[in-house]
Amino acid sequence: MQLILDQVAVLLSGHVRADQIAPGTEAQLVASAAGMVVMAFVFQRVFLIWRRPVWRSLGLLPDHAISALEPAIAGGYDFHLRIVNVTPPHLSQDGALRVHVSVWGRPPDPTRRSSAALHHRKTA
Repeated sequence: MQLILDQVAVLLSGHVRADQIAPGTEAQLVASAAGMVVMAFVFQRVFLIWRRPVWRSLGLLPDHAISALEPAIAGGYDFHLRIVNVTPPHLSQDGALRVHVSVWGRPPDPTRRSSAALHHRKTA
């Protein structure tokens, strides 16, 4: 695994509260028409006592982060995202929730055969 982006602020677009996410939470990137969307497990309350994790969109990666990811996307990397910092609104200077993620990438394994090569071998 290589570190691609160290700590990138997510441009939040959903209704997520600071108590629903935590540092260390796994996240994933999803391509959409709007850009690269960051999805993460957030904890949703059920009956005021129990909490269950659900995948929810947090927001978009900024343009400078997408441009840094383009070579890795073209190279077929597998991405691994983690939430590294959550700043609740009452601690931030502007009163807004801040979420930062780190992006790690694993280059494709050249020794691994593709499914097309395996199919060709079986039919030959």
